[in-house]
Amino acid sequence: MTSSQRHADGGHERPGEALRLGFVLWVTVSVFLFLLARCAYICLVRGPVFTEMAVAQRALSVPVASARGAITDREGEVLAASAGGPAPGPPFTHAAIFPQAVRGPSSSIAVLERSLGPLSAGNPRVVRLPADHSHELAEAARSVVGVVPFQLSGRAVSAAVHAVGHLSAASVGLDGLEASFQWALGSARQSYVRLAVDADGRCIAGLGASASSRGAQGGAGWTGYVRTTLSLPLQRAAEEALAKQGAPGAVVVLDVRTGQVLAMASAPVYDPGDVAAELGREGAPMLNRAVRAYYPGSVFKVVVAAAALEAGVRPQEWRYTDEGSIAVGSNVFRCAASEAGGHGSVGIGEMLALSCNTAAIALAEEVGAEAIRRQAQAFGIGDYAFRARLHLPSALSGRIGSVYDTASEAGLANLALGQLHVEMTPVEAATMMAAVARGGEVCVPSLVLEAEAPSGQRVVYPATVSGGQAVSPATAETLRHMLEQAVDAGTASAALGGLDCAGKTGTAQTGRVNERGQPLYNAWFTGYAPRREPRIAVAVVLESTRSGADAAAPVFRDILAFWTRTQAQASS
Repeated sequence: MTSSQRHADGGHERPGEALRLGFVLWVTVSVFLFLLARCAYICLVRGPVFTEMAVAQRALSVPVASARGAITDREGEVLAASAGGPAPGPPFTHAAIFPQAVRGPSSSIAVLERSLGPLSAGNPRVVRLPADHSHELAEAARSVVGVVPFQLSGRAVSAAVHAVGHLSAASVGLDGLEASFQWALGSARQSYVRLAVDADGRCIAGLGASASSRGAQGGAGWTGYVRTTLSLPLQRAAEEALAKQGAPGAVVVLDVRTGQVLAMASAPVYDPGDVAAELGREGAPMLNRAVRAYYPGSVFKVVVAAAALEAGVRPQEWRYTDEGSIAVGSNVFRCAASEAGGHGSVGIGEMLALSCNTAAIALAEEVGAEAIRRQAQAFGIGDYAFRARLHLPSALSGRIGSVYDTASEAGLANLALGQLHVEMTPVEAATMMAAVARGGEVCVPSLVLEAEAPSGQRVVYPATVSGGQAVSPATAETLRHMLEQAVDAGTASAALGGLDCAGKTGTAQTGRVNERGQPLYNAWFTGYAPRREPRIAVAVVLESTRSGADAAAPVFRDILAFWTRTQAQASS
C-alpha cells in the first residue's frame, strides 16, 4: 500500500474515533452531573431528615399530649378544645423523665425525687409538676440531665367534664367521650419530647432535648370532632343549680320529644388535667353520678302506679286506708304521716302525690311483683341500650330484683318503696318521666349527634330511637294528672307549687347517719315541663342529704326557671 493510500485510509478512520470519544465523554459528564445533583439533593434537601434519623437512632422519646379534636354542644359551642403542643419555656407544667440518662447534682436530684419519685427507675415517662411547685423545683429540673421540663397548656374543658372525660399523658382518651371517640378525636400527628444520647446513655452535647411530631395530615384536616346533644347554656345552668346544694349528686335533662340529653351534670367536679391528684380526693369527684345506679325511693312509685293501671286497676275505684304503718310478715313499714295516724283514705293519685308508703305496698301486693318488674323493664330500667347510646364507658344500668329477690312479702314491699332490690340511674329516671310526658313511648336517651375522624370518616347518629311503648296513652295521661297533683298539693308543693310542671319526689334510705346520729338520705326529684306539650324531663339526685322535697326539688326549680326564661327570650 502506498503512503498516499495509507493517508487516505487514516482520514477515513478519524471520524469514527472522534464519535466514540465524544460518546464516552458525554456519558462521563452525565454520570458526574447526576452524582453531583444527587449529592446536592441529599445534602441540601434531605440532609435535615437524615440528620434527624441519625439522631433518632441514639434518641430516647416519650409521647406527650398533642392537638386533639374538639367536643362541642349541639350548636357547635366548644365543650373541650386543645391548645398547642409542648413548649420549652416556663412556667413549667410537666416534665419528661428519661431514667437511663439521669445525671446531675445530687442535691437537685433529691429535690426532684421528693416531688416526682425515683428518677432513675422505670421507663421514659411524662409527669405533671405540682401546680404550686417552687422555683427551686423548676431550677432543679433544668439542672438535671435526663429531666426535661416543659410547658403544656393541655385540654381546656369548659363544661360537662364527666361526660367529656379525661386523657392520658399521651393524649389518649381514658374515660367519657374522650375514650369512646378516640378514633375521631385523636390527632393525625403525635407530639414527642426527645433526648439525644450516645451509646452509653449520656446526653449528646449540642443536641440535648427537643420536641417533635410525627404523622400525616388527614384528608379532612388535622383533627376530627364530636358534636353532642348537650346545650351549653342549659348545661351550665344545671351545674350551677347542683353546686348550690353543696352535696354530691347529679342532674340529667332530656328533650322529651327525642330523648336527647340536653344537660348531664355531676358533682363534685374534677380537674381532667390532673387526674392523679383527683383520684385520692374526698368525695369521689371523678365518678359520673348521672350514670350511677341509686335506690330510687319513692320515685319508683310511678312504676308501681303504672303497673297497676296497665293491669286494669281503676284509679277511681281503688282505695286504701292508711293508718301510718303496715305489717308485712314480721316487718312493719311506716308512712311519713305515721305520727299523725296516717293519711287516711287514699287512692292511687294520693299515693303518688302524698308519697304514701303503706298504700304503695298495698297496691303492689294487689298487682304482684312480676307485673311491677315487667313495667320497670318496659320503662328501660336496666336496659343496656341506654348505656350504648350514651357512649360513656363507665355508665351503669339500673337493676330490678330477680323473681327470687321479690318472692317474699318483705321483698315485694321493698320493691314497691324503691329500696333494696331496685336501682335506677338519673338517666333512667329522666327517661321514665319523659315517656310518661310523651304519651307512654320510651325514647332511648342519646348523647352524640355526629362524629368525624381526621381521615374524613363521618358517623351521624339517629336523632331518635324508640324503646317501645311502656304504657298506653290513656295510662300516661292518668299518670300525668297524678304527677301534677304531686306538685300542686303533694310532697313537691312547697318547692314547686304554682309552677307549670309535674313530677315526683323521692327519699331513699342509705343506712348512713351524720355526726349527730341523724339518718342520711338520697334525695330525688324527677319531673317534666311544661304540663301541656312537655319539652324537657329532668332527674335530680343528691347524696346523703335531706328529703327529695327539701333538697332535690329546688334544683329542679332553678333549672326550670332558667329554661323558661330562655324559651321566653327565644320567642320574643
